[in-house]
Amino acid sequence: MKTSYRIIKRGLSSPCMNSERILSLKSFAIFPEKTAVRSSFFVQLQIPLFSILIFFSFAPYSEGLAQTDLESPADIPEVDEDSEIPDKTEEMPDYEFDETSKERFFQPEGFIREAIQGSESSLHPSIRPQRYPSSSRSTLGIGFLYEKKKIKIEIQGRGDYVISNYTDSKLFDSVWNSRIRNRLFYMEHNQRTDSYFRSAYIHRMSFTYNTEKHKISIGRQAISWGQGRFLNPLDLVTAVGPFIIDLEDIPGADAVNYTYYLSSMNMLEGVIVPYRRYDRPNLQKLYYKDTNSLMRFKATAGNLDYFIVAGYHFHSWVAGFDLNYTAFGASFRFAYLGRAEENLSKYQHYVSDDLPPSVSHQAVLGASYTFFKKLRTNFEIFGNSAYYSRDPALKENAKDEKIISLGFLPPQENDSSYFRTSGRIITKNPVLIEASFSFEATDLLNLSLLYIGDPVGKSAMYGPGIGYSLSDESIIQIGGWTFILPADREKAEFGDAEPMAYAFLRWHF
Repeated sequence: MKTSYRIIKRGLSSPCMNSERILSLKSFAIFPEKTAVRSSFFVQLQIPLFSILIFFSFAPYSEGLAQTDLESPADIPEVDEDSEIPDKTEEMPDYEFDETSKERFFQPEGFIREAIQGSESSLHPSIRPQRYPSSSRSTLGIGFLYEKKKIKIEIQGRGDYVISNYTDSKLFDSVWNSRIRNRLFYMEHNQRTDSYFRSAYIHRMSFTYNTEKHKISIGRQAISWGQGRFLNPLDLVTAVGPFIIDLEDIPGADAVNYTYYLSSMNMLEGVIVPYRRYDRPNLQKLYYKDTNSLMRFKATAGNLDYFIVAGYHFHSWVAGFDLNYTAFGASFRFAYLGRAEENLSKYQHYVSDDLPPSVSHQAVLGASYTFFKKLRTNFEIFGNSAYYSRDPALKENAKDEKIISLGFLPPQENDSSYFRTSGRIITKNPVLIEASFSFEATDLLNLSLLYIGDPVGKSAMYGPGIGYSLSDESIIQIGGWTFILPADREKAEFGDAEPMAYAFLRWHF
């Protein structure tokens, strides 16, 4: 029987730890008009909950300070100040110290994480698979770090296993099965059934050579630029969005990163990130215009840190700067990025006679301060000239790219939707207000709150969170976000978003 599909514009029930920088949280789900749900949320969570119980059963707990043979100060022997302390140096053997006997150059590392999350669907009951879509994700990360003198090698593989109460729905793919497209090396294998989804992939794999003046890293790595706490326009390589749940999930870029140290405080950095198109799978047919080439100059003058960035980024030219000034115990920052698109008429949905401005601007102004050494606060104002209502074709390209990344449609000619939307902060409205609060209640317990306000669309997002450290290697994190929306959601930044909650336990080894 032929299955008909609908394209439903919906709020992202969860960024599922793979945050995009499309702030409106819009995704586009494609799923059959009729979907059978075969499993309950309770059954789906039996495996992860059982894993958590096992973890707590065998978790080591500290029972006090390390014990010695001395039970009290009275056991410490007295020393006569007038007595001579015998010189034992002559009795020590004469041998050369072997550094390898004390330092470990090869270090296995990894983590285990068990996460659950759920949301409230805003879709119509006739087409939604569940009113409360919920999922459980088990993750194993394992690899090693080799570091000796000037050489560093890091490799980490990941494995994910996801079960859900709507696994047999195409809606599930929009949350969990979206691909990171066009990286130089794919290095990923996915298996999707009506009962589960699992994947195995290389998360990090890099080689670094470091000297006093030079540093070069080659391979899959995370490269973070800029000082913005929420929406950072200068974070152009491996961007971190405000809705990412766990920083362990920041995807890496297959890049070459070279740094030249001008002094202890100043440096010049260059990054090259080649991408391959869907229709050019052969690495020998890479197109030079599909390569991101960026330069960054970093310097410090007194209490002022400043960055200057320029280069070629996803078929556009970019230039910007970042200023970070420290005074009175507070940090003040301002960042700006200008982007000049090459030729908007070559992209889908653009009409030659009615093109938006080819040059766009994004800026963020913010400050941070810690009160009473326990309450950390951040405040920022973000501005964007290339918002949806000014560039409606950008919205259509974002929708196309979401569908293509799910594998439902082949890429467009020249992968135009990918290069039009990638690496950009895409918002519906021009101005957003952002604030966060983090309170260290105890040495182990941390309380946080994230707020993003939309004064133009009259909507807002609140994201509370609780983090508790079980040990130096393990943490429990509980959080989520909810939204305040106006009656007219069409112009609201979060008009299509859905409230969600999550919890995860992560243990490093």
